[in-house]
Amino acid sequence: MWDIIAPFLPGSGPVRSAFTAGRDQPVQKKGFAPVFGRAAISSYKMLPGDLSTSGETSLTVIRLQMVIMSRFADIFRDCFKRYAANHMFSADRKNPLYESITQDWTILRERDSLTGWMNEPLLQAFWAEVHEKWEEWFNQEYLSVCRREALSRNLDPEEVFVQGNWLNKSPVTDEEYLHKDPGSRPITGARNDAFATFRLQAGITSSEMFWVLGVQVKAVYRYRSRGKIRIEAPTSILLRYFMSNLNDLNYFLEQPPSGTWLLQKIMGIDPAFKQSQLSPLFGSTKLSSYNFAAETHSCPHFARRLASIFARELPHEPQIYWQIRECVEDEVRARGLDVKTFWEEGRWNG
Repeated sequence: MWDIIAPFLPGSGPVRSAFTAGRDQPVQKKGFAPVFGRAAISSYKMLPGDLSTSGETSLTVIRLQMVIMSRFADIFRDCFKRYAANHMFSADRKNPLYESITQDWTILRERDSLTGWMNEPLLQAFWAEVHEKWEEWFNQEYLSVCRREALSRNLDPEEVFVQGNWLNKSPVTDEEYLHKDPGSRPITGARNDAFATFRLQAGITSSEMFWVLGVQVKAVYRYRSRGKIRIEAPTSILLRYFMSNLNDLNYFLEQPPSGTWLLQKIMGIDPAFKQSQLSPLFGSTKLSSYNFAAETHSCPHFARRLASIFARELPHEPQIYWQIRECVEDEVRARGLDVKTFWEEGRWNG
């Protein structure tokens, strides 16, 4: 993570990295934590040593880092596909080292092997373009959110990027809130309830919201109990980012398939499967199966995550249906119920 974003940190100046040549002035690691809403001194805990694979951090900060890495991965993937289409020799196209099957940020771990077919001039041109696009997104999208967060706290963004002093414990007055630019208004636990607004805008459940923000339920209630006090900076940055970039939620929460699609795929695998068994397979009762399978209905909340897993894994793991079914039947037995009766009656209670 550090090696990739170091060239783009505020005030970093010239940097030697895996992606740029002729830049040899190192960046101080204390500039790492502030862009995630943490104090500069926390950088040394988040980046404890060159041999460490992970430092001390919070789930919310990890979510912020995943946003950056996922966006960088998309840029890398798009550029790589274009360069491969335009410059790769036909013989190299058959080499598995030059083809990635990963669809997430982990493609960046394969960057050296994937670009192994490029000669030096082409490689430098490739990384120059990727680097330029990374820098453009990081400055114009991500850091702009951080700057708006600093302004919402009545702080100088550039000073915050140096010191990481994000704290402002002063209550937000009505006058202060209304006179702020809409994009840099403070986010508090009570003011227009940003959590509820975000959940409704994103069309997600409360549990999905807690997970994607990396917060516990008690943390949200604590924010609400503090009324006009600003929420913690990392959570506020992430919430502010998602409210401006709802599509990036797809990095964390895949869009679930419809019940119609699920039923069609499952019946193709198991012809004996009945429509009335659809909801029981995903943890609900027989009565809700018909609405679940209706073309006019979206995937119900109780099935969203498991349905997404099914859709994601089916192309690579055709046994996913039978694996889910086995888990369902294990749960049925654990509740002291008869499996045959369960599939007939679709009830989780005896």
